[in-house]
Amino acid sequence: MSESTAAAAAPVVNSPATSAETSNTENADLDAAEAAEEASEGAAAAAPVDAKVAKPTKAEVKKVEEVQKRIKKLKLKDDGKDIEESLDMDNDEELIRHLQMSKMGQKRAQEKADLEKQVRAFFTAFEADPFAAMAELGKDPNKVIDDYINQQMENAKKSPDQIAREKLEKELQKLKSDRDREKEESNAKELERLQNQAFQQYDMQMEQALGKSSLPKTAYNVKRIADYMLVALEAGKDVTPEDVIPLVQEEMNGDLKEMFASLPEEQIEALLGEQVLNKLRKRRVAKAQDAQKLMGSAGKVVDTGKSGKTEGKKEAPKSFKEFFGI
Repeated sequence: MSESTAAAAAPVVNSPATSAETSNTENADLDAAEAAEEASEGAAAAAPVDAKVAKPTKAEVKKVEEVQKRIKKLKLKDDGKDIEESLDMDNDEELIRHLQMSKMGQKRAQEKADLEKQVRAFFTAFEADPFAAMAELGKDPNKVIDDYINQQMENAKKSPDQIAREKLEKELQKLKSDRDREKEESNAKELERLQNQAFQQYDMQMEQALGKSSLPKTAYNVKRIADYMLVALEAGKDVTPEDVIPLVQEEMNGDLKEMFASLPEEQIEALLGEQVLNKLRKRRVAKAQDAQKLMGSAGKVVDTGKSGKTEGKKEAPKSFKEFFGI
């Protein structure tokens, strides 16, 4: 047998160092393959998600920024504590509520400060001259002293049980008075809250009703609507601003017609102004052009069917009482 054949037939025996190196190389290759496979799977899974997520447009981003600019974050002090509150400058209802609460708080704080000032001034004056302070309150110092001495003499005649019972009765009466006062204050606050709520509700209804009508939202129109509603409520009629707007419209039109009928042309032109007069001229020109179109090419006048008929008598406008049946 030749040496080459013997070498091929002989079993291959690796040394321990060579086996360890081969094992480490195979493990490293497996780890690298697994890591590459996980990375490819993660990229494949994330690809559809990223494809579905659309970037916001410039218009959308600008709109969000504008909304955020209108929301103001204010840092306030509340009983010594720092708080932060957001305020939407486009929310009229929220702004009105905050302003009303602010005005109410300022009024209550001023009333409390004035009362504390008066109390402190009284006690300062009382410590300096008790009799002058009592006289300033309309009390006769001599009578006050006499009443106090008489009360002490009466108490000396009473038994300890009677004095304790009368003291208890006074304390109970004071508790009852305090509760009655708290109840009255609570009722007053609730009434004020309901009034503010009703004011906001009527203001919203009035704004919506004016938006549906041709009347502008002016102080005059709002006052006239409120006056009509007040008269109706006093007569036991529950009405809304939308119910009385026709009456205000009719009254305003009558007042304007009467005023313009009594004014000379120069004052009317000065009152209306050049811009309004131009609008009226354009309207008259447009109406004249429409009338010419109806004439036809042969110059015949279109018969509207009204020439041979006499219009009936126009119904007189109803008064406020007739309108609501008061």
